[in-house]
Amino acid sequence: IATLRALGWEDFCRDFETCEVDLWLPRFETKFNIMLNDMLSAMGMPDAFDAAKADFTPLSDYALRLSFVQQHAAIKVDEEGTEAAAVSSAGFEKNAAMPVDDAVFHADHSFLYLITENSTGVVLFAGRFGNVK
Repeated sequence: IATLRALGWEDFCRDFETCEVDLWLPRFETKFNIMLNDMLSAMGMPDAFDAAKADFTPLSDYALRLSFVQQHAAIKVDEEGTEAAAVSSAGFEKNAAMPVDDAVFHADHSFLYLITENSTGVVLFAGRFGNVK
C-alpha cells in the first residue's frame, strides 16, 4: 500500500482478472476532516485567501476573501453495504482591501447554502439551489 500511487492505479488494475471470491470484511466506520487552505494555495489559489488580492466580485458585491475551505467525509461498511458521504465547505470574510458600495444580494440565480452550528462552525447541511423563477 505504501508504494501505491494514484498515477499507477490504472496500471495496477489492468492486471486484475474477474473471479468469484468468498469475501469477508469487518464492519467499520471512518471519518475524515481536512482543512484545504494550504493545499489550495500550493495548487495555485493563494490569492483567494489574500485580502489584498482576492476578487470575488462576480459572486458578490462585498469585498471577500476565503477564510477557510474544508472537507468532511464519512464511510460506513456493514452487512447491508457501503455508505459514503462528503461535504466541502468554504468560509468567506469581508475584507477592507477593496472599497465597496452598499452591498446588495438578490438570490435570483443559482446559489450555494450552508447551515452551520455557530459555536463549532460544523456544517450540518450544504446544498445548491437552482432554477429560481
